[in-house]
Amino acid sequence: MIRCMGILSIILSFFLLSSYNKNIKNEKSDLVDTIDQEIKFSPDSIFSLDSIVVNYWKSAEANGYRFNLTRDFLLIGSEYFYFHRKIKSDSIRKEFMNFINTFYIDKTEEIIISRNKLDYIESTHPSEIQAIGYKNKIEIFNEKTPMDEEEYDIEFNPKFLDFYEFLDSLVSNK
Repeated sequence: MIRCMGILSIILSFFLLSSYNKNIKNEKSDLVDTIDQEIKFSPDSIFSLDSIVVNYWKSAEANGYRFNLTRDFLLIGSEYFYFHRKIKSDSIRKEFMNFINTFYIDKTEEIIISRNKLDYIESTHPSEIQAIGYKNKIEIFNEKTPMDEEEYDIEFNPKFLDFYEFLDSLVSNK
């Protein structure tokens, strides 16, 4: 009798675990489908791009964040900490778009003001910002900006540092 109860509890455990895993997989695929469907801009978008994606590696947390700019939302996600945020604020979305436009599309401002070779090498794994823009499923731009380099002292444009701090503020848990 005890042996039968043990076998039944093992079978029940496997059943519950397998159904739990299926639910998690479905939730993740639903999230991916939602993100893929929502990344489209309206034809009257100021950038006329299909999508803008910014990947932000935050070295202080050893965590990566993905920003997807949609017609109605700024979707932010991170798989490492299961961080997800949907921002509807027009002012935040507009600020995000202005930074992308300034540094990656129109390039009206330089990201780096100066790079000076150091006499020594600093071993670092710096934060990094990667901006990618797509139009008709074709990559229009893809630029990575490390926030530090081992052999150079880098002076960044103060407006680009504002963009860096802006991204950081959107993923902070404050």
